[in-house]
Amino acid sequence: PRSAFEELNGHLFQQCIDTVRSFFEGDNCTLGDVTNVILMGRSTHTPQLQKRLHNLFDKQIKLCNSVHLDENSAIGAAVQGHILST
Repeated sequence: PRSAFEELNGHLFQQCIDTVRSFFEGDNCTLGDVTNVILMGRSTHTPQLQKRLHNLFDKQIKLCNSVHLDENSAIGAAVQGHILST
């Protein structure tokens, strides 16, 4: 059942949230600056993870999970390439 799955994977969901939260520890932006979050990968379709993300952003964001995975990967690679080149 879903509750057992969520209990077994709770620490992994928390690691995801901690990773997102760590991004905001620098001077990049604040949680309040974000209006949309693009979810990539099958695990992001897990209701528990979506709930935690929504709560992290004080329920002020739209979770986008309808974007094509390959397109997201290409965009992420381009952004990372730019970061590494500067």
